[in-house]
Amino acid sequence: MPSKISFKALDKIKASIPKSGALFIEFPDCFLERIFIDRVEKDYKKVFAIDIDRDWIENELLSIGLFGSEGPFLCLLSEQLHAKVKDRLKEVEIPADVNIIFSTHQKITDKELLKKFEHIHVEGPKFWEMSDYFDVLAKFFNVKLSFEIKDHLITSLEPNAYEYYNALMNLSSYKPEELNLGLVRTLVKQKHLDNFQLADFFNSKNLKRFYLSLLIIENDFDLYRGFFSFLQGHLVKIIDPSYMSGKAKLSKYDQGISLASKKWSKSEITDYLVRFGKYELMCKQKNEWFRDELRKEFLAI
Repeated sequence: MPSKISFKALDKIKASIPKSGALFIEFPDCFLERIFIDRVEKDYKKVFAIDIDRDWIENELLSIGLFGSEGPFLCLLSEQLHAKVKDRLKEVEIPADVNIIFSTHQKITDKELLKKFEHIHVEGPKFWEMSDYFDVLAKFFNVKLSFEIKDHLITSLEPNAYEYYNALMNLSSYKPEELNLGLVRTLVKQKHLDNFQLADFFNSKNLKRFYLSLLIIENDFDLYRGFFSFLQGHLVKIIDPSYMSGKAKLSKYDQGISLASKKWSKSEITDYLVRFGKYELMCKQKNEWFRDELRKEFLAI
């Protein structure tokens, strides 16, 4: 069984690395892998998996010279190891004074290889841990942010590693005294729609907040299209909330559906189903008049 380490304990990985033998480390994404490499690369000789062949294994890992191994080695892009190289690794015994780390951000599927060598699996963030994940990346870039700036970034960006990494990398080029909320709002535009928060606005008939939240997003048709697809399914549940009858305990989302089914009439919801279906189609077509439709709705409230 692999050793499991949370992404929040990334600092502990280095201490977990054995001083001899081979170790496979599996990261959930390339960004956490990059942080790890940055912390250990000065102590290892880097080699790319694509450059390793059976001769390399013989010369660098097995045939130790008079002065010992030239390692320790850090193998990058280990998912690209040739099949013949993997087979050779399964056959050999790595000498006690040789150390090599195989790093990858892709799932390691070769069970024989993992059974033979030590294996660390770095666990990625659950959806409720994305704020902690953001903090790990901010620490890597040495970006210190106020609560207000962090809150703006978390609520504005899509909650994924790519968006967080790029935003923080851009902010890292500024001096700490230059980073204020106004500047960050200019640099990082709203890219994230909180489907459940917007559903709550609709449930409670808070249509002004609903449409305003949609209008502050830049013209991202794919984002809008996904949202209106979700919202149509949400409205169907409001029309017929019977799916909740078999539940012993209602979730917060279910409670919102129950509230909406009392606040809205079925005819009103049916009208919005048609309207949101139209919006989804406009987004699919990348219709430039789409935002004008939203503005009209907002101004009419």
